[in-house]
Amino acid sequence: MIYKSYKWKKELRHQKKEILRFNRKEFFDDDFDVTYFKIEKAFLFSTIIMRTLLEAQKLSDFVDNYQIKVSKNKPKRNIDRLHRFLDDDEYDWKHTDFEKLSGRKICNFILHSYVFSFLFENNDSIIGFCVSSDY
Repeated sequence: MIYKSYKWKKELRHQKKEILRFNRKEFFDDDFDVTYFKIEKAFLFSTIIMRTLLEAQKLSDFVDNYQIKVSKNKPKRNIDRLHRFLDDDEYDWKHTDFEKLSGRKICNFILHSYVFSFLFENNDSIIGFCVSSDY
């Protein structure tokens, strides 16, 4: 699918810089919705680029096999278009499992998600994200 990966990798670095640039309290305080959109857009675009590069075998085996520790909480009901929020009563927050997943798998979860939401540290900046996928 990708013949030359240089420009895609350059774009991926640019998206990373955008996330780091806007993920600051002053941007969220100035205009939360615009800042959230800019970070969300860069994050999702990066996910598409990473998965495409992985599928085209344009990244090293190290990147393809890199494992990320994630926490997992089961939903209390079926997650679908009507039940797709991170409300306290939607998930079993008391029982958290931990697992290591490949970046490719995490990209698939994100791209096939019903729920995608950032986690904030004291309403200052993003420290993580939640995703609930049809996978």
